[in-house]
Amino acid sequence: MRARSVLRIGRRDLVLAAALLALASACTAGAGAPDSGSPAPAVTPSDAAPRMPEPVGPLAGLTWPAGSVPENVLLHDDGRRLWAVPLQGTPELLWEHPPARVYLIAAGPGGHQLAYSVELPARRARDPSYVLYLLDRDGSVKTVDVTYEWRSIESPVFLQPPTDLDGPVRLYWIRMGQEISRETGRLDSQVMVLGDEGPLPVELTLRHEEAPFAIHGYPGSWLFHLALFRRSDVPTRLEILEVIDWAHGPEYEASLSEWGRLDSPINTDIYTGVAWLSPLEYVVPIAQRMYPDTYTLRLFRFNCEYYGSHVVYEGTRIDWGYAEQPWPLLPGGPDRVLVLLAEDVERVAAGEAEGAPWYAVDIATGRFTRTHAWWTPPGELLGWWTFVQPPAEMDPPTTGPDCSDLTWTYP
Repeated sequence: MRARSVLRIGRRDLVLAAALLALASACTAGAGAPDSGSPAPAVTPSDAAPRMPEPVGPLAGLTWPAGSVPENVLLHDDGRRLWAVPLQGTPELLWEHPPARVYLIAAGPGGHQLAYSVELPARRARDPSYVLYLLDRDGSVKTVDVTYEWRSIESPVFLQPPTDLDGPVRLYWIRMGQEISRETGRLDSQVMVLGDEGPLPVELTLRHEEAPFAIHGYPGSWLFHLALFRRSDVPTRLEILEVIDWAHGPEYEASLSEWGRLDSPINTDIYTGVAWLSPLEYVVPIAQRMYPDTYTLRLFRFNCEYYGSHVVYEGTRIDWGYAEQPWPLLPGGPDRVLVLLAEDVERVAAGEAEGAPWYAVDIATGRFTRTHAWWTPPGELLGWWTFVQPPAEMDPPTTGPDCSDLTWTYP
């Protein structure tokens, strides 16, 4: 859909609706609300020792065919089956499992590990509402996190901790609730990381009314983005920041469970996310909801942000990715991104089509190419998509990149 709604289907409806209700809560909070420009800690980590939760949910204790996931393909789980979907060719069935409301999936470097966020049939606040599974490289399915009080598990992603470039790749995610704090104006959300003994909260310092909303990065990379949801939509509802703790020495206070430095802000009202094409290049959809005709796909390159970004596409052909039919902006290799067309998604929403083709957009030329991959909207068992990328084998840069091969404009 275009800019007619900012709500998502199912759980995404509830999360965004609750966040947008912060506008109403601002009226009731009155002058007692804190100054929005004053910094305050976003989270307070628990003093309890981390531990893995007890296995729970439909996939607990299963095994999966580790090593069967190919690189450079789409992965789609329809709630019963995991498919490898090439951009050209026929889908391949990888795994059948018991029925599960598969909310989100993410692939680790090379597809050796997967993460599943699965919705559970909670009836009361004390019932588990979501479970996060790690489909590990040894074929086991581990229960990593379980949420209660209607909280969801959002944005799983495999990243290199920016403060430990020689350590193992870690699984990060966000616990998301529906409440808005009257003291800080923040959405109830908490960044988490899987430590050696269990899940750990990640501490970060944000301004009032800002809350973690999504994490985006190239699988296994030490450079990644944190998208913030803010109560005020001036200039936009989302702000996207790079986490750059890797660039600072040991005197800078940051660790596995603390992010200290956020930089290079990008503003947008598009919720489809950031597509990282390589460990140093990423594409961001940028638009302001009051001006839907200004939608652009923009390529950014690390350390070339000073020059701005390269316009990949500008127009109204691409769906905005929220409303009744959510979908993620995905890489399609190192030189293209995968999108859905607005007219196709509108037909699906109207019940005139059961799905839509993924289109690949060439980064250099902006050309659209229809792929053989067929997107279907979330159903009774939900279902989600991700793209499998090769491992990120790269040391931090010691020299500036070449920024002369593209045309850069603001922002």
